[in-house]
Amino acid sequence: MNIERLSKNTVKLSISFEELHEKGFAKKQMVEEDAFFWHELFEELIEEIEKRYHFAYDGPVAIEIHTLTEEEVTLIFTLDFLDNDDHTNDAIEELHAGWKREFTPFSIYKCTDFEEIIQLAQRIAKMRMVIPSRIFWKDPFYYVAVDYSQEGMKKNLEPVILEYAERSRLTIHYLEEYGKIIFSNKGIENVYKLL
Repeated sequence: MNIERLSKNTVKLSISFEELHEKGFAKKQMVEEDAFFWHELFEELIEEIEKRYHFAYDGPVAIEIHTLTEEEVTLIFTLDFLDNDDHTNDAIEELHAGWKREFTPFSIYKCTDFEEIIQLAQRIAKMRMVIPSRIFWKDPFYYVAVDYSQEGMKKNLEPVILEYAERSRLTIHYLEEYGKIIFSNKGIENVYKLL
């Protein structure tokens, strides 16, 4: 994998299909334009860029497929692309809606195993907290969407959640549309009550 910074907010990333295969991504999914595949791939590649340049980014991202050959794919990532007045038209807004970080009180966390959600529910129950949350399944992960509308909740709660799950770049809107909802209300509390 090769990562090259092109400008203040633009990065070029080239990755071979062999490397993608090692990460669990199939070339067939890319050709079939599997939407969830692309979301997961972009999420992982943005994490690689964050590691390389030692920063955490949670804003809008424009992603362009620069080249696609038999051997590799090259992508251009532009951060904060909506800050440029030339790019605020409705077409671009709609095209990148899944990547815009609009304000939402929900933070999304992903777990590889339902057991992690059970352990989280047990820990939260010991803390005697009721958390507005939803739980989704979207192969191959479980997702916990936590509503942080209450002031100060995220600061106190997120470190606990991150012991059992990791942050996801998927949005609540994406999960509502493409995920399977397991619990639509008081998800963490319901897991504890049932198990």
